[in-house]
Amino acid sequence: MKPGGNEARTTKDPVHEMTGYDLQFDLLGLTIRNARREKQLNQKELGRLAGVGKSQIVKIENQLAIARFDSIIKVFKALNVKMNFFIELPDQTVTFR
Repeated sequence: MKPGGNEARTTKDPVHEMTGYDLQFDLLGLTIRNARREKQLNQKELGRLAGVGKSQIVKIENQLAIARFDSIIKVFKALNVKMNFFIELPDQTVTFR
């Protein structure tokens, strides 16, 4: 199956193992690609604006690797896109804006 498909991901990343949750990296990559194209940027330009390499942008957009959270935040900031997320715990929901 193609990387980034709907199959379950496994990783040695300790944070990922601790949470036990899979983020929707395919949706994240698609969102970044669409926002980049809407702003008429190529991957190299976005990487420069975000302070990450073009290869990191390629990997995120194509779900070839699980990106560091700080890299994803840098990319969204460079795109001037507002990002919100929430974490659901058994007895509470935490929202970050």
